[in-house]
Amino acid sequence: MYKILRHNWSILFFFFCLIALNACQQTNSGCIPVKNTSYALADSDKVKVPFTGNDTFNFISSTGNILHLYGTGKLDSYQTIIINGAAPTGCPKPTISYGYQSRKYYSNDTPFTELDFNVLRVQSPNYYGSNGSWIVNGTESYTTDFNTMLNDSGYTDTVSVRGTIYNCIRIAADTGDASNAIYYNHKLGVLKIVFPYLQTWYKQ
Repeated sequence: MYKILRHNWSILFFFFCLIALNACQQTNSGCIPVKNTSYALADSDKVKVPFTGNDTFNFISSTGNILHLYGTGKLDSYQTIIINGAAPTGCPKPTISYGYQSRKYYSNDTPFTELDFNVLRVQSPNYYGSNGSWIVNGTESYTTDFNTMLNDSGYTDTVSVRGTIYNCIRIAADTGDASNAIYYNHKLGVLKIVFPYLQTWYKQ
């Protein structure tokens, strides 16, 4: 019995030495504990979005074509960025995660089949806030400060929807193309979409 216990203790001591040696090797490699940072999207921003994600958007083009986009709900998640160069080669790299909420709308019609609305937490040394962005077909994006989207006094454009004039904000494409823009009202959503190559679409 004594020999068995002694044998078991020898095995445990052997594994302990291996673990300690591995820890020493990690320390000697220059790796340091990784500090990951996470910024959640405020609930106060989430409730400001005027649609649920299960809505239906209807548009008519400048040539009379009809487009229906159906919501598939909303998703709360995080966008994670790896900070390259912040750790030696071979060591774990720190990350920064930004909370966002996404609403996706799909259509079987053409010319575009997907319209997404995202609210993303933004954090920098001198700024905290959220950006709102519309994304068309997963490629064309239109982004501005979320509070700017909500500020009626900053709505300097107008769009006619079924004979009624609504104030709105013009959000140019992130590419900088001045002829490519979305016109947005925070109570009604997208009122007008201007594509240089996909006609002009009006909310119905």
